[in-house]
Amino acid sequence: MTTEKKFITATNPGNSNSSSSSDSVVRQNVGKIPTYHYVRPLVHGIVGSAAIFTVAGLVQIMQHDPKTSSRWSFPPGNITIDTNIKPAEGSADRPKVGESNIIEEELLYILGLNAIILGFWKLRGNSTRRFMETWFQNQVLPRPRPLTLLTASFSHQYFLVHFFPNMALALATYGSVKRISSGHEMAAVYLSAGVMGFAASHVTRLVYYRYFMQKLTPSLGASGSVVGIMAVAYSNFDGETHRKLTRVDREALLATLIIDVIGLFMRWSVADHAAHLGGAAVGFYYANYGRQYVWNPLITTLQKARDSL
Repeated sequence: MTTEKKFITATNPGNSNSSSSSDSVVRQNVGKIPTYHYVRPLVHGIVGSAAIFTVAGLVQIMQHDPKTSSRWSFPPGNITIDTNIKPAEGSADRPKVGESNIIEEELLYILGLNAIILGFWKLRGNSTRRFMETWFQNQVLPRPRPLTLLTASFSHQYFLVHFFPNMALALATYGSVKRISSGHEMAAVYLSAGVMGFAASHVTRLVYYRYFMQKLTPSLGASGSVVGIMAVAYSNFDGETHRKLTRVDREALLATLIIDVIGLFMRWSVADHAAHLGGAAVGFYYANYGRQYVWNPLITTLQKARDSL
């Protein structure tokens, strides 16, 4: 007889982007885990990221006329600060290098949405709880829900140990990174880092279960997105430029990645180390190649499509 494998999924995680133990466990017989279960989350993540960038590009083009939107065109390669870029006529000056961070409009939306979802987790009622567990945490199930790769990136169950540190890091990093890009572009990077982070986490949790029989638990939180933005900042602020502004971000990122690499191989369950590393990979890739191979070609293609209409 063939030993039948099972998915074991905890329904009440104890931490953001964390895989904590839970007393409430659902067991489902699914037989041997097929290879496509490992590939499918990555495909969902890539398709989702492509959709996010496309929507961000469309929104940017709709909000700016061709002359105005051209100010967001940067040379291919690494993200750099172009001191010759001037704001559109009638708009406020963009922040100068060395000024303190400001709360960007996109970040306000992100913070607000995270706060609202945190509030829903605090509501009592079995139906509300089931809804949140179904659609706002990423679970490894026989039929996973691709949308949770995105929605889980806005989801936190606890304020002090989860919501607050993630949003504080986002505040410290997002504004300075946006100064060298458009808000739509950085919002797309932020969301894509979260999506791909959970895709990497999904595969890793499956591997842990398949080969080490480690119980599968849901994961949630904005850590993957935040680490992705920190990776962009780390990759592009060199020398004296923004040295003081990003020193804490650099040290925090390096410490986080070292702990995550160790935790990934040691199979620690305190935090979702795979999600952090997946988000960082997106940030490092985008900082070095994304503008050249993703954003500029996308904007050019969308502008041509609009002009042809």
